[in-house]
Amino acid sequence: MRVLFTGATGFIGLPIVQCLVKQGDKVLALSRSEPTRALASSVKWLKADLTSPETYQVAIKEFAPQVVIHLAWQGIPDFSFETSLNNLNQSLKLLSFVIGLDSCKKILVSGSCWETNILKRECMEETQGEPKDHFTWAKHALYSWLNMMCKQRNIQLSWMRIFYVYGPRQRSESLIPTILAKLNNGQLPDL
Repeated sequence: MRVLFTGATGFIGLPIVQCLVKQGDKVLALSRSEPTRALASSVKWLKADLTSPETYQVAIKEFAPQVVIHLAWQGIPDFSFETSLNNLNQSLKLLSFVIGLDSCKKILVSGSCWETNILKRECMEETQGEPKDHFTWAKHALYSWLNMMCKQRNIQLSWMRIFYVYGPRQRSESLIPTILAKLNNGQLPDL
């Protein structure tokens, strides 16, 4: 498969890129910067900025992706209206462009566990939730638009609500790294 990947240098994205390469897929990884460590030569790195479609449109059109994996969301943990709106607009422009190419058959997007707005009871897979802040509003808006567009174009959509994953290169301020840092310093974490 030809896979367009945003967020490929992140702590979730990089291991997925490595798995795709092992499967023999061709990957066009869109990133603001190239990764610091060498990866397989089958990954083509496109230094581009989602705020400037002209930095990616020609290369993506030539690549003609069959699958899009969209993990990019800039500015986390800034969940302000401005940051959320910017990310929503960037995602809409990118995905609208790719959908218009007619090569895309599947889109996978990283949502957030916060979308459910369920903090104290069991969360079921089919739970949709309601926006509770600017960040979750932007994620809900993107999902709603993508769901409509993918149905119109017969594109398979997978929306992944990610729940507190942990791995190498994760932000030190995230939940699990914060807990581990406290425990490593002989302190109990603040919960």
